[in-house]
Amino acid sequence: MGERIYISGKIGEEVISEATRQKFAEAEKMLEERGFEPINITSDGIQRSMEVSFRWRELKPNYEDILLYGLNWLRTCTAIYMLPDFIDSPGAKAEHVFAIATGKHIYYDDELYRDGTLRGKGYAKNRLPEKANDEEA
Repeated sequence: MGERIYISGKIGEEVISEATRQKFAEAEKMLEERGFEPINITSDGIQRSMEVSFRWRELKPNYEDILLYGLNWLRTCTAIYMLPDFIDSPGAKAEHVFAIATGKHIYYDDELYRDGTLRGKGYAKNRLPEKANDEEA
């Protein structure tokens, strides 16, 4: 597999909805098709692992520790993929700042730029390759 990439976007609910799981699963599939090794924080395996971690530490699930759990996964990646709704999520914005601070490669979903929001001089280099063997745009 290729570069390990963390999927970041709005989750916004204590119990993850099927629509949110689907949104992250679609991003995961798309990233796999482009040759990445995606980390989907909403996946059943990662969610079960988080529950075990909370039980082991005898903690009640809480926002701060859930955010830190996600940041620990992000720490293991070389890149982050920002879903278009990340801008509406305090947690995803924190992941974005962490990625910037730690020098991760940041990819943005093209939908985010349809109205010019957050389009910067790095936009062209932060577009995903169309296929696994494409060069960066």
